[in-house]
Amino acid sequence: MKYLCVLACSTFLTQAAIAQSICRLPSPLNADTSQNFCTNPNFPIYGSGTTSGVITNPLPTIATATPGNNLTLQPGSTNAFSLIMGSSTANANLTTAQSIRDTFYFNYITGNLNNAVVAGDCSIDTGHQDCANVPFYAVARHYAIGDSHDLHLMVPTGVQLRAICSGPNAKNLNCTHGNIYGAMLRVPFEIRPGMTIKVRYHTAPGDHSWMPIWLYSGSEVSPGPETQANPYTYPYNYPIQLPQYGAEYEVDLNDNYSRFYNNPPVATGLQLDYGTPDIYGVPWTTPPHTTYMANTNGFTSYPNAGPPFVSLPTNWSMGGYHNLVLSWNAKSSLLYLFADGQLAFTSYLDYSFAPTYTDPADGVTKQQAMHLIIGNQAVPTFDPDNGPIMSQDSLTAGWTLTVQEISAWYGIVTAAAK
Repeated sequence: MKYLCVLACSTFLTQAAIAQSICRLPSPLNADTSQNFCTNPNFPIYGSGTTSGVITNPLPTIATATPGNNLTLQPGSTNAFSLIMGSSTANANLTTAQSIRDTFYFNYITGNLNNAVVAGDCSIDTGHQDCANVPFYAVARHYAIGDSHDLHLMVPTGVQLRAICSGPNAKNLNCTHGNIYGAMLRVPFEIRPGMTIKVRYHTAPGDHSWMPIWLYSGSEVSPGPETQANPYTYPYNYPIQLPQYGAEYEVDLNDNYSRFYNNPPVATGLQLDYGTPDIYGVPWTTPPHTTYMANTNGFTSYPNAGPPFVSLPTNWSMGGYHNLVLSWNAKSSLLYLFADGQLAFTSYLDYSFAPTYTDPADGVTKQQAMHLIIGNQAVPTFDPDNGPIMSQDSLTAGWTLTVQEISAWYGIVTAAAK
């Protein structure tokens, strides 16, 4: 049974676009309403569809967009896309719940939304590599617009990404591993060396919170109207480049892994957990490594932590929105991460091992790109008091992350041109 999402689609959308807004619900519906999530992936309209190798519905660009905080781009840099979010945010181009669904994927590039969470089953949509031993902490879910469990909410200042415990009611919540449902935004755009990325967001300060902002190998073009076929079944009926072990890359702008256990402890929301994990079997000549960590201007570095990280100035989680900017110098293979305009990390990453492929859309040989993911989860074991996990579905003290802007440029900031 199919149900149209509650919000009416904009009049300029084609019938194909309207078809993509369909949310396939369980039939029959569950008495536990938290289980009435959409069982089909959300396929975005924008950043999708190709004709002769040209994206037919590109993400919006803003020629005057900047990385902010007085960071300047090198001459000749151009805006690749700019997504400004919020029903009352100035100059926003995403202002409705439907526009979120038209723009982003809500799940990882691999997995199956129809599967249950079972230890040893790697097909559940978690993106977790070690599922042979442990079910993942949170599962990427999405609901129809208007559902009380909707995890992707448009608010005046941006897009709120929620994480919730499943269960039939507030008195009977299941907050165990694999039974926490989290929001995700996966951007349908190819990121490669030589580009700059900006994420402007309000951090989630609650205990148990985990809200990674990261790049991962692979890219996907939305197939147009959602079909009855399982979109995870090979051969795929739409352009997709999946990550390949031995040639996979990960860049964590801020993995946001809780550091309550650090000595001294760092409050949730104040950890800047940047890194390029060496966990995918790439046969490096020179492995990825950090070349600089900030330890001034309110930043404190912990180079001997596992893994190393930097604590942010205390005003980072006290309110307002903050900018993470990653600028990737293709010539030097150095990545520069700025937090509110301050250089926080520099690292070396050799991208030459990324595989190449021939794009069937235009016949051009290309190097596999990466894609940006912003997730929100809650982890039962992230508890400084070692107490039972309690649902903290709130903005001020809980698990709600708010994203106001995601932008990218072809080109790098002047400070990264070394």
